[in-house]
Amino acid sequence: MEMNSKKRVLVVGAKFGEVYLNSFFNEQPGFELCGLMAKGSPRAYQLAKAFGIPLYTSLGQLPDAFDVACVVVRSTVVGGSGTYLAESLLRRGMHVVQEHPVHPTDIETLQTFASSLGLVYWVNSLYSNTLAGRRWIYTAGQSGRNSMGCQHPLLISSQAGSYSIRLLICCSRDWLQSG
Repeated sequence: MEMNSKKRVLVVGAKFGEVYLNSFFNEQPGFELCGLMAKGSPRAYQLAKAFGIPLYTSLGQLPDAFDVACVVVRSTVVGGSGTYLAESLLRRGMHVVQEHPVHPTDIETLQTFASSLGLVYWVNSLYSNTLAGRRWIYTAGQSGRNSMGCQHPLLISSQAGSYSIRLLICCSRDWLQSG
């Protein structure tokens, strides 16, 4: 692959994966959407057709043409196959972005494995990067005193057991250290 060519992206998952697909309505410098891997539902076929990309329904069908995989399938922590898929795609030589939630042990294992292969494994928290999420963070920071009477809130993102990131407002560093 040439140094100046775009990274070829595979989106894995057709439910929440549609959010990732939709990001390609706007140009993504350095990246090109090149495929969708899903179970083969009518929705998956419709999405692949709408985006003009091939649909793959198994790992065995994938060509060796992808550089990055966005795994947007429930991970093992919530009873899905996303963690297995992420590992399998790393084994095939792809950098992997996996959507939360992912178990901390799985994150550590997959990051170590990716690093040993010269690849990157990244866990993404989409919601904190959306307009609504950024507005919530801004509003929370502007609210002055929170319900506990503390003035300088800290923002902490926490992994949740659903497809959302729960944002917590905590009191000042002093309050955290005394707790």
